[in-house]
Amino acid sequence: MKIILVLFWTLGLFVGTLITTTNVQAQEPSLQLCFSAAADYSPVYPTKTFPATAKEVIAVFQLGKGESYKTLTATWVAVDVGQVAPPNYQIAKADLQLQGKDRGKLSYSQDNPLPLGKYRVDVKADGKPWKSAEFVVASADKAGDVKKPQDLLPLIKGKVWT
Repeated sequence: MKIILVLFWTLGLFVGTLITTTNVQAQEPSLQLCFSAAADYSPVYPTKTFPATAKEVIAVFQLGKGESYKTLTATWVAVDVGQVAPPNYQIAKADLQLQGKDRGKLSYSQDNPLPLGKYRVDVKADGKPWKSAEFVVASADKAGDVKKPQDLLPLIKGKVWT
């Protein structure tokens, strides 16, 4: 009898967590810069500062409740990188066909590290402005450090790593 009660209690916790997580994630549209994307397209170590060794920048997106688009267009811009490029220089542009998906990732990569400076990614949804995110590439002494493992994969509000 105790085993059955424990199983029902565990199942109740799992279902409650699943419902809470789904409700929270499906509410607000978002565009989050990060070092990587998890399998469910949640951001792994969200940041706005990338190290001078960075060759790739990832932005995960989540459409808001009721939003539906066919195409997202990401434009990656070098806002201010000194003498390397003129101000607001477009370094890349790419389309992503959503095919009914409401989340995913956009990325920019190159063979050599990104020059130090300020950058931005502008995202259009079906040709209309949707979201933008600014970031910097900084030297190691100015880039943020991971202070604890939880910083690499933050959880939704109210959840903690044990």
